[in-house]
Amino acid sequence: MSFGQPQWLILLLAAPIVGLLFWYYFRWKERASARFGDPTMMRHLTASTLRGRQRIKAALLVAAASLLALAAARPSLGLEEEVETRVGTDFVVALDVSLGMTATDVAPNRLAWAKREVVGLIDRLQGDRIGIVLFARTAQVHVPLTTDLEAARTLVQAVEADAAPQPGTALAEAARTALTLMDPEEERDRVLVLVSDGEDLEGGVEAAAQAAGKAGVPIFTIGVGTARGSTIPLKDAMGRPALKTDRSGQVVVTRLEEDTLRMLALATDGRSYLATSGQGELDRLYAEVARRGRATVTGTTVSRPRESFQVFALIAFLALAVEWLVTERRKEPQ
Repeated sequence: MSFGQPQWLILLLAAPIVGLLFWYYFRWKERASARFGDPTMMRHLTASTLRGRQRIKAALLVAAASLLALAAARPSLGLEEEVETRVGTDFVVALDVSLGMTATDVAPNRLAWAKREVVGLIDRLQGDRIGIVLFARTAQVHVPLTTDLEAARTLVQAVEADAAPQPGTALAEAARTALTLMDPEEERDRVLVLVSDGEDLEGGVEAAAQAAGKAGVPIFTIGVGTARGSTIPLKDAMGRPALKTDRSGQVVVTRLEEDTLRMLALATDGRSYLATSGQGELDRLYAEVARRGRATVTGTTVSRPRESFQVFALIAFLALAVEWLVTERRKEPQ
């Protein structure tokens, strides 16, 4: 037997205490009666009281309280199988792994925040599939669409900055590659989630929006970084810490391009969010996708504990009913 709310079991400790109090109470009544007057007279005065039934009523009250405590703890006996029906959506996440994601305007860096956002989204999926695309100037499939969420989580956590083959940032290429993972013939909703700082060094944001709009796939964006921006840490040829510079030798400062991400989302009937430490944006994102959802996934068999609190609650109420019906006084002859 297992319990869904085991904290309620502590109430069972009160049962023997209450039983002991009842026992002392009945003993006290007997001794008090003996001290009050002549025993023969007291027996005559209390002849209509059935002491045995008093004890039965007390025992029924203690038993009922114990059974209700057990019921509150939600006991389960064995397992039962049931077929689940859930909303099913294909989420393809395009994760920015450009050098700009090593910026430290959010600690420890943008990529760490972005990976945490993707893992947080994976943890919220229910009957959905997820695919992961990594992009910088080019894009590549990192995780094909799968329901193996644990494997997807592990592969995301292992991602490093600049994992895509060529440096840069191309949002259009990320969108095109992500769309290749989605089959428009399947009866499932499809969503592209873009996690990036929004910098588009290669151009083509409009192309990305057009490609997603043509496929009927909304883009939900999650911006990582800050408007004030940060430098990009590198290492020089000797392995010493350095900063990324442009062709003129000026230190590059990368900033969150929230307007770009917002435009991309609005152009495809999606939503734009900012990454936060509390990850409330992921709850809003998933709720919005679920609100729009049409497809369902059926046939998933799951095993759940077979809850049996109803049995204990029923026996408790029967005990209370019997206690109420039992009278402690003898009926007077007519």
